[in-house]
Amino acid sequence: MISIKPATFGTDQRARTFIACANSRRAPVRYRPAVQKLQAAAHEVAHPASDSNIVKPRISSDNIVVHSTKPAYSQDSTATASATTSTATSSNAARSSSSNFQWLSHWYPVHVLDSIDASRPHAIELLGKQLVLWRAGDAAAAAAAAAAAAAAAGPAGGSSSTQHWQCFENACPHRLAPLSEGRIAPDGTLQCSYHGWRFAADGSCVEIPQALDAKSKQMACASRRSCAVPYPTVEAYGLIWVWPSAGPAAAEEAAVTPVPVCQAVQAAPEGSLKWFRRELPYSWDILVENVTDPAHVMFAHHHLTPSMDRDRAGPMPFKRITIPAAATAKAKAEAASDVPGQQQQQQQQQQQQRRPAFLQADTEPAGAFEYSTPMATAARMAFTPPCSITCEYEPAPGLACQSELLLVPRGPGRSLAITMIQMTNNSRVTAGSVLQALLSRPAQVPGMLKRLLGQPLWQEHLAANKLFDMDNVFLNMQDMLLSLKGRDSWAQAYYMPTPSDSAVITARRWMGQAMKQPLCPSDPSSPAAADVICMSREAAAAPPLPQATLNDRFSQHTKHCKICSQALQQLSKRLAAARAAAVGMAAAAAGLVGALVVVVLSGFGKQLLTQQSNAGLVWGSATGINAAAAAGMWGWCGVGFQLVAAAAVLLGAAAVAAAVLAGRLQQKQQEFMYVEFAHADND
Repeated sequence: MISIKPATFGTDQRARTFIACANSRRAPVRYRPAVQKLQAAAHEVAHPASDSNIVKPRISSDNIVVHSTKPAYSQDSTATASATTSTATSSNAARSSSSNFQWLSHWYPVHVLDSIDASRPHAIELLGKQLVLWRAGDAAAAAAAAAAAAAAAGPAGGSSSTQHWQCFENACPHRLAPLSEGRIAPDGTLQCSYHGWRFAADGSCVEIPQALDAKSKQMACASRRSCAVPYPTVEAYGLIWVWPSAGPAAAEEAAVTPVPVCQAVQAAPEGSLKWFRRELPYSWDILVENVTDPAHVMFAHHHLTPSMDRDRAGPMPFKRITIPAAATAKAKAEAASDVPGQQQQQQQQQQQQRRPAFLQADTEPAGAFEYSTPMATAARMAFTPPCSITCEYEPAPGLACQSELLLVPRGPGRSLAITMIQMTNNSRVTAGSVLQALLSRPAQVPGMLKRLLGQPLWQEHLAANKLFDMDNVFLNMQDMLLSLKGRDSWAQAYYMPTPSDSAVITARRWMGQAMKQPLCPSDPSSPAAADVICMSREAAAAPPLPQATLNDRFSQHTKHCKICSQALQQLSKRLAAARAAAVGMAAAAAGLVGALVVVVLSGFGKQLLTQQSNAGLVWGSATGINAAAAAGMWGWCGVGFQLVAAAAVLLGAAAVAAAVLAGRLQQKQQEFMYVEFAHADND
């Protein structure tokens, strides 16, 4: 007996077989459009070289999938692309050194996944670059065709497409119209609204409506000049991150570089992190100063929470702490080659346990400090350039908090803050624990009640907006004055005699060196980083911005936050309904009052008619009503009078209540837009 070994079909054989089946005459006519799509997909499976420009998603050292593509158009030369990024094997410490800092070789957070609207493109700014953020994806029909082709091709076939965020230079290659004013087409591509050109996730142009025929369209779309410029992106820890360099070398380096968050954020359960995002009207270095300065909290944020009270402020000892060094890439490689897998894993776990959770696992901070405040008996803070300031503290015995503050340089005099605070040992709140805290820890009761009763996320955003409002009035003016004096003059311009400014001094020294480095070291004409980060002298010499602009919550947060935009829309609807109800009920009450006035006036007529009837006049005979009948009629009218009067009072009261509700809704609506604030009035 001869055993026959099952045939092993290669990719080409599977594709040819699939095409033959698709072209079968037995296929119904109504299936021909789908057959054509499947045939095209099968052709791609048979010729994978046509997709050679796609970079497969790689796994970085923290197990995050990087969505990066080789751009269909890379910026002119290999020298430029390679020089704007360091090699993939360079250590994080070398890239983060202030004297050799490479601004374009780091991940920067730009948006929050839960609060960004995926149905439209978004304009963003990063290190002076105007970019557009959009979510790419395939239409249902195309996705089904690709899935069917993959199934027909077998395990060796292509993978089905997924939706993920992409970042392009915010300029259409046609006539430089902003792509952020475009739209997401039904097939998941980005369409420029000026002339309808469409772009795929890798930046390649897939549609030029003005082309005369298919051949000319194909030639135009094949030109590198028709392509948008893509930047590597990654979705990690609830945020969208962008690598601010374009080109193949940048994509390769980004794919092997960890996303810079602390170990506590890495260990947080998926979906548990609640981030807040706000664009700010002052420079990045001023924002870093502010966040590394916990001494200002008791004064600048007086009464923001019950524990923030200027009367409780006092000395704040600061002590620099030594942190166990992170394992270098070389040490990890040596351990991997010399130590068995299980033992190697144990060593890595021990290494991480020696490093506090508020630090990053692979990057050394520029400085780490231990301090105490009236709000927390034990607190630690670290600044890890370029973006991360992390803190851990104990606001009460047995209660621990962890915060990750990500500060991003957008442009000259413009920065971005993305913040998160979480309780790391948060116990379950019950009514009994609230009563117990009321007797022993009354300052914690408001927070416990919020956790017990629940609070919409937009209310937390309003509280965060108030916190930034309190700082904006200081920091914009400080930015202007320091720009006029010169960034290097901070040591002479500032007088900082107390230990509470230790972290500020450390951050300033690091930033002073790093901002002198060229933004793009390979380009001789590249400006220094300070030129695209710090406010210019010309802008600083202009009149100060009005407070309505400094604290414009709508432009800085609400319109970029899906959560707050939806809450604002709901409030607007409720406000319109309350106003309409107030006007309607007030009008109804006024109508009833008018009727009562007529009745009262008619009562005077009744008395007159009764007198005339007693005098024997002919009113009763003329109307058919004698005096007794008239008296009975007016008795019934008295009951009606009382009912109408009661209804008028109730409607009037309801109109007043609706007007009061409308006033409160309008006040709450205004909190999403702008709230006037003066520290002199904050008692």
